Amino acid sequence: SSGINAEWPLRPGTKSNAWMQAKAEDISSLQEKYREANRVASALRSEKRCLVEATDLLQSTNAQLKANLEANKFEIERYNQLQVKCTQQEGFIDQLENRLAKHGMSKSDQDREIAKQMGVIRDLHNRLQSHMDTMQDLNRQLSTLNQ
Repeated sequence: SSGINAEWPLRPGTKSNAWMQAKAEDISSLQEKYREANRVASALRSEKRCLVEATDLLQSTNAQLKANLEANKFEIERYNQLQVKCTQQEGFIDQLENRLAKHGMSKSDQDREIAKQMGVIRDLHNRLQSHMDTMQDLNRQLSTLNQ
């Protein structure tokens, strides 16, 4: 009872006072480290929110690009089919011209038949051109989205 009570209340320069002062400094240091850790955690949470938003945006853009790619694949297939059809039509026109020449159709009949077939060719050509323009527009849009 004599050792503990002799230093109470704490007096400057006693061992207990120095110990208490050291503990107070330790606590203050820990409090500052805690505040710094909270600031870092807050900054990390903010950065995480930004990254989640960026990820969501990229996933949405990716989905749009995939949809455009599928649309382009469909348009390319249609374009290829039209090219095949145009080639077939050209062969058909050549056959018709040969038949006309063999059967000796009158010039006016030949001209009418040729005009009719040329109308079909023009129509197919216009459709083909329209599809090519659409594909170019879609490719430009895809390139823009990729950038």
